[in-house]
Amino acid sequence: MTTDPPAQAMRICALHDLPAQGGREFVLAGRNGPLRLILLRHADRVVAYVNGCKHFTGTPLNPNGIGNFLHPRDPSLIRCGVHGALYHVETGACAHGECAGQGLDPVAVMVRDGAVFLA
Repeated sequence: MTTDPPAQAMRICALHDLPAQGGREFVLAGRNGPLRLILLRHADRVVAYVNGCKHFTGTPLNPNGIGNFLHPRDPSLIRCGVHGALYHVETGACAHGECAGQGLDPVAVMVRDGAVFLA
């Protein structure tokens, strides 16, 4: 997606900071404290979710602060490193585990001039 970011849009990272396969965590200053996000390249766009498993609210998907978030055998799925819950990269919807009926919280982002911004 390529559109002009609003004047107040916050730059998160350069597009090249994201791996071609997998994702990366970014921690931003939020109104109510730090906001932990995961950004992933998917097809020809970038998707972003709050880094929190729905099995135990607030538990990060990468418990040690490392990992690329994708299931090792199916890169279309995000894997929780704590509980093993699986979420679809494209939608954030639960695919398997104790997150049934729930999904990751999406965060709107846009790509412009080689950078990723909060939308």
